[in-house]
Amino acid sequence: MTRRGVTLARWTLSLVFLVAAPPTLAAQTGTPIFNGTDLTGWKTEHTKADVREGVLHVGSGNGWVRTDRVYADFVLQMDVRLEDKGEAGVYVRAWPTFSFSSTPNNGIRVRISDTKAAPEWTRVEIECVGSTLTVRVNGAVVQTADSLENPQGHVALWATDQTAQFRAIEIRPRPRPRVDLPTGVVNVGAGISSPKPVSTQAKPRYTADAMRARITGKVVMAATVQPDGTVGDVQVLQSLDPKYGLDASAVETAQGWRFTPGTRDGAPVAVRVIIEFDFNLK
Repeated sequence: MTRRGVTLARWTLSLVFLVAAPPTLAAQTGTPIFNGTDLTGWKTEHTKADVREGVLHVGSGNGWVRTDRVYADFVLQMDVRLEDKGEAGVYVRAWPTFSFSSTPNNGIRVRISDTKAAPEWTRVEIECVGSTLTVRVNGAVVQTADSLENPQGHVALWATDQTAQFRAIEIRPRPRPRVDLPTGVVNVGAGISSPKPVSTQAKPRYTADAMRARITGKVVMAATVQPDGTVGDVQVLQSLDPKYGLDASAVETAQGWRFTPGTRDGAPVAVRVIIEFDFNLK
């Protein structure tokens, strides 16, 4: 059995080396996010990367190759192969800011190392749900953490000067948690009409700190449109940024919206709606 070192770090966490167990039953597959042909859907920053014969080669530089999209709760799977006793790994829920040495500095980094050159492929699975992260190597749990701060972010790949190889990169999003209806509130359907937002609704403010952190993505909320068209009981279903103010900006804006209320048999009723705000720096 090849000895693997898998470490988890958010810049200050201690490093723990573990040994991977033999493969177990095959895990469920997800949606491919690497097409095996080119880097469509990915962005290379402060490193070098290329695609050869269906394999993504990453190495040389302090940066990464990251997804254009951001992800919240998911199971990420991939095959990893190291060259020349190198180190490689994966960033999850990461934002594209860098230190003075062009090293990413906001996200969770899972590092995979080997005590010797490893010509065989290793299956790595990383699961993020809420504030919890679980890392599996060849089907065996090798690391967990329960203090993830970023609720969303990019997935990225990195390597040391010795090139690392990645293939069969797939992701399976986890569904958002369901929220029970408050007493006296109904869903659209079964004779309940949908509330309609009035024109010229306000848009949420993009905070300066969130812009500097290059945070992008959606805040998803459940809210109640009252019979008078005002909005109350706003709950964040998918957080984007609790630290720099984007979540708070989204909630404040949603609370100020006005609707033509939903009705039942022509009479206004309190209706649950989903409101999404997209924060995009492009």
